[in-house]
Amino acid sequence: MKNDRDIPYFEIKFDNIDKKVLSINNFRNNPNNFRNKRYKAKILEWNSKFKNPLGLLTECIKGNDDDDDSNRNGQKLKNKLSIDNEEPLKYSKSESTTFYETYLSIEKVKKGIENNTLFKGKLIFGDDYKSDNSYVLLNNSEDKIYIKSDVFRNRGLDGDEVIVEPFRNDNKEGKIVYIENPSYKDKKIYGKMLYEVEKSGSSLFFYLCPRDKKLPRIEIPRKLIPKEILSITDFLSNQNKYKYLYNFVSQIQHWNEDEKLPIGKLIENNNSEDLESIDVSKIIEEVISRNYNDPFSILKIKLRVNENSNNDYFEKYYPIELVKYGIKNGYLFEGKVEILKNKNSDCSVILNDTNEKIIIENKKDRNRGMHGDRVVVEIIDSTSKDKTGKIVYLDFKTSVYNDMKIKGKIKYSPERRIVLFYPDDKRIPLIDIPVSNIPRSVLTLNNYNEETDGNSYYNAKIIKYENQSWNPLGELIEKIDKIKNDNCNDYYEKYFSEEEVEKGLNNKTLFEGLIRVSSKNGNNSYVTVVGLEKDIRINSVKLRNRALDNDIVIVKLLEGEELKSSESAIKQKKEENKLKDKKMFEKFATKGVKLTDYIEEESYPLGKVVYVKKSKAKSIDIVGKFKFNSERNYANEEKFIFHPNDKGIPLIDIFAEDIDPQIFDINDFINNSEKYNDTLFIARITKWSEMRCYPKGKIVSKLTDEHTLESRTNIILKTYNIDDSYFNDLITKEIPSGDWQIPEEEIKNRLDLREECIFTIDPATAKDLDDALSCKRLDDGNYEIGIHIADVSYFVTPDSNMDSEAFKRGTSTYLVQKVIPMLPKVLCENLCSLNAGTSRLAFSIIIKMDKDGHVLESKAAKTVICSCVKLAYDHAQRVIDNNGEWPKENADIEIKNPYHTYTSEDVCNTINNLYRLSHILKEERYANGAVSLDRKELWLELNEDLPIDCGIYEVQEANSLVEEFMLLANTTVANILYRKYSNESLLRCHEAPSPENVKRHLKLIEMTKKIVIDVSNSKAFHDSLLSIQRAGSIYSDVALSRCVKFMKRAKYICSSADHPESLFHYGLHIPFYTHFTSPIRRYPDIIVHRQLKALLDEKPSPYDSKKIREIAKQSNDTNTNSSKAQDDSYNLYLVYLLNEYVEKTQKDYIIEDALVTGFDNYNIECYIPKFAYEDKMSINQLYEKGIIKSVEIFKPATLNSNEEVNTDSKNTEEVSFNIFWNNDVNMDNILKKFNTEVSDKSEDPHQELYFENIIKNNSSLDFFNIIESDDEDFDSDDALEKYVEAVEAATAYDDEFNDVSDEDFDSDDAIEKYVEAVEAAAAAYDNEFNDGSDEDFDSDDALEKYVEAVEAAAAYDNKFNDENNRKIITKKFDNNKERLTDCPKQNFKIFSSFKVMIIPNFDKMKINILVAPPDVTEHDISNECYHSHLITKESESDAIIYEVEGSFD
Repeated sequence: MKNDRDIPYFEIKFDNIDKKVLSINNFRNNPNNFRNKRYKAKILEWNSKFKNPLGLLTECIKGNDDDDDSNRNGQKLKNKLSIDNEEPLKYSKSESTTFYETYLSIEKVKKGIENNTLFKGKLIFGDDYKSDNSYVLLNNSEDKIYIKSDVFRNRGLDGDEVIVEPFRNDNKEGKIVYIENPSYKDKKIYGKMLYEVEKSGSSLFFYLCPRDKKLPRIEIPRKLIPKEILSITDFLSNQNKYKYLYNFVSQIQHWNEDEKLPIGKLIENNNSEDLESIDVSKIIEEVISRNYNDPFSILKIKLRVNENSNNDYFEKYYPIELVKYGIKNGYLFEGKVEILKNKNSDCSVILNDTNEKIIIENKKDRNRGMHGDRVVVEIIDSTSKDKTGKIVYLDFKTSVYNDMKIKGKIKYSPERRIVLFYPDDKRIPLIDIPVSNIPRSVLTLNNYNEETDGNSYYNAKIIKYENQSWNPLGELIEKIDKIKNDNCNDYYEKYFSEEEVEKGLNNKTLFEGLIRVSSKNGNNSYVTVVGLEKDIRINSVKLRNRALDNDIVIVKLLEGEELKSSESAIKQKKEENKLKDKKMFEKFATKGVKLTDYIEEESYPLGKVVYVKKSKAKSIDIVGKFKFNSERNYANEEKFIFHPNDKGIPLIDIFAEDIDPQIFDINDFINNSEKYNDTLFIARITKWSEMRCYPKGKIVSKLTDEHTLESRTNIILKTYNIDDSYFNDLITKEIPSGDWQIPEEEIKNRLDLREECIFTIDPATAKDLDDALSCKRLDDGNYEIGIHIADVSYFVTPDSNMDSEAFKRGTSTYLVQKVIPMLPKVLCENLCSLNAGTSRLAFSIIIKMDKDGHVLESKAAKTVICSCVKLAYDHAQRVIDNNGEWPKENADIEIKNPYHTYTSEDVCNTINNLYRLSHILKEERYANGAVSLDRKELWLELNEDLPIDCGIYEVQEANSLVEEFMLLANTTVANILYRKYSNESLLRCHEAPSPENVKRHLKLIEMTKKIVIDVSNSKAFHDSLLSIQRAGSIYSDVALSRCVKFMKRAKYICSSADHPESLFHYGLHIPFYTHFTSPIRRYPDIIVHRQLKALLDEKPSPYDSKKIREIAKQSNDTNTNSSKAQDDSYNLYLVYLLNEYVEKTQKDYIIEDALVTGFDNYNIECYIPKFAYEDKMSINQLYEKGIIKSVEIFKPATLNSNEEVNTDSKNTEEVSFNIFWNNDVNMDNILKKFNTEVSDKSEDPHQELYFENIIKNNSSLDFFNIIESDDEDFDSDDALEKYVEAVEAATAYDDEFNDVSDEDFDSDDAIEKYVEAVEAAAAAYDNEFNDGSDEDFDSDDALEKYVEAVEAAAAYDNKFNDENNRKIITKKFDNNKERLTDCPKQNFKIFSSFKVMIIPNFDKMKINILVAPPDVTEHDISNECYHSHLITKESESDAIIYEVEGSFD
């Protein structure tokens, strides 16, 4: 304490107080007694590290009255020792010396702001609290005032809103003079406790060192450290214990101007000695900030990852934060464990990115990893030929053996009270099964017999595999019947090893390709293999072996019994379809038009998937729903079945314990199942091993369908895994600001074309202008054409965050109302966009061409350009239509180029030259064999994002002008790259369609118009399409629409010098083609730009062939998904538009003209030209709803001389059909009948129950083979109906049926008895099959009965086709036809026009098409057709027409 005010406060530590002078205990217990006492003290030390002198209490002054309690300093000490007092104890205080300036008063602050001598702003720190590069960013301004020291920061912290005063001599620097609400108040600060000892060793100072490096150290007086939070004694004596504990929590009490550091108190200890509780992220941040040479080694030491107890057999896995850091920075690597078959010792990890093999030398280094597990590995020795490593991380929840059945034998060890389980698969370690984990129903150990029980087979599963256990811990599940032993676990075949795959590919016994699986029918899939003439057909889900659409797979051709089995399954499928035809034959008295009547079905080699090289199963979001089954007791269910919308994806097991009730409320689902009928969820596959019938998954989120365009659009985006999120800060901070200018140094390194007449031609609404054109006539009479493409690769650098995001997105997605960009807006619409009047970086293809369109020279260059005008297609088209003159409609277009003055006449001349040359190029292209596949597309007009009109988009000559030069540029670059990088160029190829596919889709046109469709090459096919076009636009529209279905999509591919034929582009009829012209919206174009830049700089390709293949695969996937989303978006807006139309006009339907494009037993196919819309009408549905009575189809004689024709068919050359309407059907009641609900057999409650047995017991009787049809409209969930058909031939058919000579024979009665027999057989089989609780149930026996039933069906089919039986059926049909004579009849011919009723339903997201009844001709339908612009627009100027985005290939 002090008496003389000029002497600073002393700090006198209790250790320096003599008991004779002052009793510490008395002072603590009765401080009031010492208020008026006075003492003498002296200074012991005052060094530069401490603000106040350290003193020693020497004596108590005599004469003091012990009862005098009035000393104010004593009272103040008491108050300040109380941590709850408003004014806490101020240690290290000196009133005569301050470290910081006192804050200005509010009045002075307000006055200073008004006089512009003080300014408001936000304090921004540098790297840490000690840095001297802090600054205040002034509000409403980009100006900065730098704060060069902590004194001038005046207790301000990062992010504080402060008042700053600039220095008079330098307005760029200043000091903080006021902080209204310091951020440290009431803030919990986490950190590590430290202490310092003063030099004399007599004093201790305690501090909290914050984890946040932008906070100062906090001085914590000893009195403010509660024992229950931190024991000082333990802290001082066991420093290693506290070395890495960063979760102490302090709270700053005050920070006055005389306190260099804030004073705080310790309020929490959130530490634990366990590694799991350490804040790994903060430790990583701390280590990174210190710039160690080997930060990963330091991190391992700090995190104690290699510290194991004596009880540990294996190392503990690294913390996930450390794993992520290690992978990102190249210290750790992801891969897949591979153990040779029947060996548990030979182990390696195949790295994901490089396929490099890392040898794992022993079981300890394998660290509980098993064959097929996805793991993280650390390389131990990289110097030897074969690198060695150890597994440091594995999420057991994702292990392939987690919760899987494992087949093997057992051995009981009574002394250990444990059963050792020996898996058949030697790659799996022994499993310890405690006695407590063995159900008595499976094995009774009291009666254990080594000879019988030890040689029996059991199923076990692994429960856990801890680092303290040499073997995993498991439980015994069941005993396996000897008969079923061989296939008890084989849902799918195990994948081949990497070595087997490599060997098979080398010796041509295995093939690598891309698998295609239909989203409507998951039954058949096809694998396209480079070098093979035909695709390989995978004809069952089991043989598809867990591959999904667009996966890269390894396939093996079937042989022996597998081949016979698959061929038998295909034959059986055909027989089932014949049975289905018979049912329709009986109903409608017709065989119908079947495509196989006219062409032979194409045969494909059959194969199976043996390895999935690049699976997307775990990386995609899957949209689907839960379907309620009233026969199941969901209250006791452990798992729920998720039904994906995509039928190419299997059902998914979602375990109840993994379901977030906030996303999916199980109780609500059970009690209110109806509301979940249309509720969609997003699921992800987490694991799918060969032992699991369905993959295991989890629910990620719920999709909200508010029946709005926005919510439906979100569903579309989620369905196709399109990321519409905002670009994060890591990406945007890599982009220059919007006012960025091209550096002069960069301009010097490029060809400067800014004085050329260059301009863009795009859709009117386009903002991302990535291509421009120029054309000038040379002195020699030739032309120099410039195709200029934005140099996006300058801004998107390899391996940057933006590059990774662009790779992931792959392409921009153009929806009706918006664009989901691949790149941030500032790049798309500003820095990279070739906006008029602005200098921009570009890659230019400069082509010298003569007046006849012959290319004389071509070159590529890095350039800087300046577009002089932005033109829309309509602007350019007006110039073309106006005989090359600038039309007055273009008068408002501004032409500006700061480097050269151009007029509208200059632009006109350039357009005319480009147009004339493009016309020559187009004619030459088609003459050389290119195919024109421009089908009609829909445009939509929007007002405030709502559709108000639609129409058919007509391609203008201006569109073709741009298209031809973009094609020329892409082709030129492809040839340049292939010459230099023949094995690693990113190209784009297009496979030729198979003749069988062309015939299948265009045969009806060929027959009707007597046109021979030649598909021998692309030129012949193009000529055939021209012939169809000359026959009429109707046929051309249909043909082009169907071409889209059978033509394979163009795709990206890595070039190959060995297989140049695989690079051919069929549609363009050129050997090499790539994408170069749209880098703003396509990632492959950026890669091509980088390769072109390397070529121009005379460097090797920046990518090897493996990386190019990876980019091509990702780009193909994202491009396909984007195209599907775009199509769905247009359909969504069309449904909305038509739905709004009928509501506003108060009509229930729209009448429009449609074309009959095809029909068969099941559907009438139609095309509505006004909306470019195709659909099918179900004949069977019309019949079931009582709208039609029957259908009669006429067709020409087939190519198959054995094929029957209708018994009363006219010898017609045309395909036609009659519809017999019910007598009571008319325009007034047809909708009522159509809306009548009919029984829906598509939902099968038994599907989930017998799927596993079917797929397990017979590879040819695949689940989808049983429950699906080739007909796309057939519901693949309709398992029960197909099952009944399969057993349709229980042999108990009445003898009367066979006695055709019996005059009393009643065929109706016979058929009725037959149906009864079928129903009885079905019920018996069904009961036996589904009685899962019956231990005697034998699925093999059930399968045998099934086969017998199919054989009986075939026998029945033979009887049915017997000539005598045909007479009986004919007689029955004749009787039926007599009953149709009074029904209204309507005739339809193929490709004829007829009226349809369009019934839009936005809630169900569907447009129902219904053939209009005969009396439609008696109605005035002028008010029932769609009329453009019927809906009044409030503001015509706000309407925007969204045109189709071209692709130029």
